[in-house]
Amino acid sequence: TVREAITLASVRSVVVTGREEEWRFTPVTAITQTSWRPSTGVSEEITREQLAPFIFGHEEWCTLVFVNGEYAPALSSPGNLPAGVVATSIAEALRNGGEVLQRHFAKYARIEENPFTALNTALFRDGGFVHVSAGVDLSLAINLVFVSTADATGTVTHPRNLIVVERNARASVVESYVTLAPGARYWTNSVTEVWTGPNSWVEHTRIQRESEAAYHVATTQAERARRPALRSAAQRPRAPYRRCGPRSKPGARRRSRRRR
Repeated sequence: TVREAITLASVRSVVVTGREEEWRFTPVTAITQTSWRPSTGVSEEITREQLAPFIFGHEEWCTLVFVNGEYAPALSSPGNLPAGVVATSIAEALRNGGEVLQRHFAKYARIEENPFTALNTALFRDGGFVHVSAGVDLSLAINLVFVSTADATGTVTHPRNLIVVERNARASVVESYVTLAPGARYWTNSVTEVWTGPNSWVEHTRIQRESEAAYHVATTQAERARRPALRSAAQRPRAPYRRCGPRSKPGARRRSRRRR
């Protein structure tokens, strides 16, 4: 699309020419010089059995599945969420609106600080939205599973996630990026924003089990109120490159970027 071409051109200009200091030593030419098509979403039959290795044997977890960037409700499982917890696709949440999204969506991952965040913000299609109300202790994890199939070959997806955990609440969220096509070449450009309220506890885990030929750029931006506990970790068994920013202090931000 015209919008995608203009935005990607700005990424090339900033990153490839080295005018963005934080990306000067990150080789992204293979990404920016490739003509990526927008993902077609769910276009082939996928069964729950194929996804079984990616839910860790915890069928009781709330699991939201996205196939080639598109939410797949038939493959998702709502789990047994307590009152005060919302877990849905961010496209659905944006359609419904609400005060939580107004306060937090696109407030922490700033487009002027990261060209890949700007690209994601302009072109994202869907992702996960998790909101845990004040005082709620969520004992079971929420699993956001992003699946790439053979149809993803030559395409780019821009998953966008928002996790909001209010005062005195506890939650564990897993982001899984997996593939059913081990040799496929595609690009995932994800952004996750996390807000943690005072005295909250959040465990955020990112797992990548993608094609060895794929590319992945990820930004995780966290805003923390007073005295929260935020633990964020990444597991990347097949990715040869990883770069993370420093942890934030209360009221500051934490950024991490990872790519293949």
